[in-house]
Amino acid sequence: MAFFDKVGATISSIGNDVSSKTKSLVEVSNLSGQLKNCEDSLKSYYAEIGKIYYERFAANPEPELQEQFDKVKEAKEAIEHLQLSICRAKGVKICSGCGIEVPFDTVFCPNCGAKIDGSSIINTVEEQKEIVPESAAKCSKCGERLKPGAVFCASCGTKVE
Repeated sequence: MAFFDKVGATISSIGNDVSSKTKSLVEVSNLSGQLKNCEDSLKSYYAEIGKIYYERFAANPEPELQEQFDKVKEAKEAIEHLQLSICRAKGVKICSGCGIEVPFDTVFCPNCGAKIDGSSIINTVEEQKEIVPESAAKCSKCGERLKPGAVFCASCGTKVE
């Protein structure tokens, strides 16, 4: 019987060790997750500080930061170029008032009413008109057919009632 008691004690001891190690691993895993969250937050805070600093001193950066400022400027220019290329491919331009995409032929934004002047045209494709059904409501001022859901007339900028 002593043999079985000894085996039972050994199994019990191993079970306690496994249980203890499992608890430790779970605790380490939880703490590691918390650490990762804190590190991610810190990176975000640093990025925010850097952005504020960049915007404040972009015109006159400190000499040791000139290379990084140049890289930021190049990245911003690349982003703008790609955004314009996407708009050209889609046949749209962007409203400077609210930032929505509007069809190429739009003169006034149907969302905010801002005038979309010729200098904001970023489409090199032939003029593309959106087909508006004959039954569509008409602008009370200019008589242009209104696109469904328009808040402002795209031709004259009059608020839709």
